[in-house]
Amino acid sequence: MKKALILRFLIVIAIVAAVCTASAIFLISNTEQEVRKQDMLTQLGLICEIYNDEEKHDYELAYRLSNLTDGARMSFVDSNGKVFVDTYIDGEPQDNHSDREEIKQAMLTGKGVSVRYSNTLQKNQIYAAMKAANGDIIRISYNITGIFDFASMFIAPMLFAVAISALTGVIVISGLSKQILKPINEVSAAMKSMRESDRLAKEVPDEIPPHKYPELDEFISIFNYMRQDIRKTMISLENEREKERFILENLADGVVLFDEQLTVISANYAALSLLGCTDNTASQTLPQLARKPEIIDSAEKAVNHDKSATLETTVEGKILLIQILPVSKSGIQEIHGALMVIRDVTEKRMSEQLKQDFFANAGHELKTPLTAISGFAELLENGLVQKDKRDYYISRILSEAQRMSTIISDILEISSLENKTVAEELTDCELHEICKSVVECLEPAAAEKNVTVTLTGDSFTVKAAHKHIYELVENIVSNAVKYNRDGGKVEITLRSVSGTGCIYVKDNGIGIPKEAQSRVFERFYRVDKGRSTKEGSTGLGLSIVKHIVNCYGGTVTLDSELGIGTTVCVRLPLSHS
Repeated sequence: MKKALILRFLIVIAIVAAVCTASAIFLISNTEQEVRKQDMLTQLGLICEIYNDEEKHDYELAYRLSNLTDGARMSFVDSNGKVFVDTYIDGEPQDNHSDREEIKQAMLTGKGVSVRYSNTLQKNQIYAAMKAANGDIIRISYNITGIFDFASMFIAPMLFAVAISALTGVIVISGLSKQILKPINEVSAAMKSMRESDRLAKEVPDEIPPHKYPELDEFISIFNYMRQDIRKTMISLENEREKERFILENLADGVVLFDEQLTVISANYAALSLLGCTDNTASQTLPQLARKPEIIDSAEKAVNHDKSATLETTVEGKILLIQILPVSKSGIQEIHGALMVIRDVTEKRMSEQLKQDFFANAGHELKTPLTAISGFAELLENGLVQKDKRDYYISRILSEAQRMSTIISDILEISSLENKTVAEELTDCELHEICKSVVECLEPAAAEKNVTVTLTGDSFTVKAAHKHIYELVENIVSNAVKYNRDGGKVEITLRSVSGTGCIYVKDNGIGIPKEAQSRVFERFYRVDKGRSTKEGSTGLGLSIVKHIVNCYGGTVTLDSELGIGTTVCVRLPLSHS
């Protein structure tokens, strides 16, 4: 009986030991395969970076990458599933592997792994595949062994467990089995936590401590290293993603990415602002975002015919330069669509138009006195002028030359104000004193036209160049005198309100038509060109006024009624402001 009991006990222990051994081997085999898969995917990530940077994807590159992975089988598969490079096959491979599990996963999600029997090599292999930026699939594979090849790792521990179990019984065996499985359970739990990528990136994972079994120490050490390495990689990728997002959101140009159905995938703040849209772009289409037929037509050509387009359009008063570039499959969920870049060129186009108008007007204004000077000079040179008229012709030449000089001086003044190249010293300009000086200077002209000029109001100072403020007041008041009626009045009133100095110049002269009031500050614009020329006007006076006001952060407005008079108001910040 004793022998039978011992024998049965030993048989039970043997069965339990055999079952435990088989279970442990199976678990380790699966764990090793999972670790190998993760390792292969990590290797593929680095290989993809090299692959993306290389221009030629041939056997030379494949063998070089294979050497970096300890001689792994390296295959390059195009987006249709056809193998065009395989380091284990001589010559040009013709197989189509689009039905392979790892290839299908990589095409769908960007990466895939599988374990299966290779008909080419007639061996069990573990495969890992990853999609490159151009849509190609890179695949590596290793030979794998049967699950019983791991038995050598557990012979000593399991024999030790069986011996202890035979002496101490089932309870000790049960406790020992739990102790043996403890590090494996820790690894399994740690691997499960690795799926929680956000938590892994934000928290420092606890390392699995070394176990008393030396057979597991190296495995645990490698696993701990891999966890730390993956965490660092994820943090680095997140930082790069944040940098790209920051750059995109702070670009002055608008950027819109959309797919072949014209569904908006991404749009930065500048794009929404330029297109006049403030709604969330989620589930929006390009027609809803842009609302311009010419933009939609160009976008459809880009996605349907792979044609880039450049166009200019106007949106809410802004002139936009839009470039639409087709985007092929980029590896991001197999996107096929287009990228739209939007730039606001309103200021540039207006500047070009202003320059064009300026040169046209300046040429016309300078041509008139030049023609007169040339004509009078030619008559004098050929002796065709009578002696009693020579002085008159000479005075006309001097007059026209002086007019040219005045026009050129005014043009240079406007140019310096536009480019802010003035080097005048800023001082506290007392407006009452400046206005008083202007009134005294214009007394002869006012007396000639029988116009009364009065000055009233507060006394205040502004921080500016004395020359500019004098010129500003002189231009406005001289216009009020020139274009006044006989016996008219000009009233200059100074007021300071809430940190702003106001200069009002009111006359009861001929007034300005409503249709001309919006243009009187343009260069060379004159309401009555014949009268302005007679009065010696260059058409630049009020333009200079506007530039001076803008230069010092002020404003100028004009209110006029034909036949009743005109009021010009200039507002400038006070010195203490």
